[in-house]
Amino acid sequence: QTLDVGNTKLSELPETVTNLEKLDRLSFYSKNGWSIMWKLPRGLRKMKMLRLLSNAVLGNDVEVAREVGELEHLQELTIYIDSYTIDNEEVLKEFAESMSKMSSLRSLNLGDLGWTRILKFVHSLPTPPRLLRYLRMTGEIGGVLPHWIGSLTYLVEIVLCWALLADDEPFGVLCKLPNLKSISLDGKYYTGDKMVARTEHNFPALVELYMAPNRSDDPLPRVFQIEEGAMPKLETLTFDFYVYEKSI
Repeated sequence: QTLDVGNTKLSELPETVTNLEKLDRLSFYSKNGWSIMWKLPRGLRKMKMLRLLSNAVLGNDVEVAREVGELEHLQELTIYIDSYTIDNEEVLKEFAESMSKMSSLRSLNLGDLGWTRILKFVHSLPTPPRLLRYLRMTGEIGGVLPHWIGSLTYLVEIVLCWALLADDEPFGVLCKLPNLKSISLDGKYYTGDKMVARTEHNFPALVELYMAPNRSDDPLPRVFQIEEGAMPKLETLTFDFYVYEKSI
């Protein structure tokens, strides 16, 4: 039921692992901070009992992208898009369809291995996994959040890294979520000079906000502003400026 190969330094598993049809949890997570990732093979649809799949990699295979959507009991998924090898738009189209079918998903950690703009495909999801409570996206997503994020009424925590957002993002969308308690923004998540949480951004449940700006020589935003009434229930506000020598 559980296969955990954390801390083993394995780089892959045999394709015959898909014969473990009653496997509940397949984990590559490493407790010491060093993680390995596994490129998903064909035959994944046989593992219909999976509830947790961590540190998986989606490569340039349309059939694998389609099979992920057949894991109907999946509740936790950490998956990275291999933008180094994917040259077929159909792979991303099928994966978007698959994500829309994940009706049991509670936790989604989605990343880009190549730091490209490949995560822009998330805007094409027909419908989101509506029961999501945790969402993390690492990579450029096209300047704005996907429209469907505003429908995630069960979402409790969101983490955005290197998303390169602009204008009123992300507060203008996230402020409407009734159960959102935690927001973490890391890396180059914003491209503007001034980031403002406006009075109308009256988050009903937000208690924690973490912001760690880009670590480059010219970090943005330069100004953080929270207007009166913007986050009335906020309890913890963290600014992590790493090793900046500039005054804030």
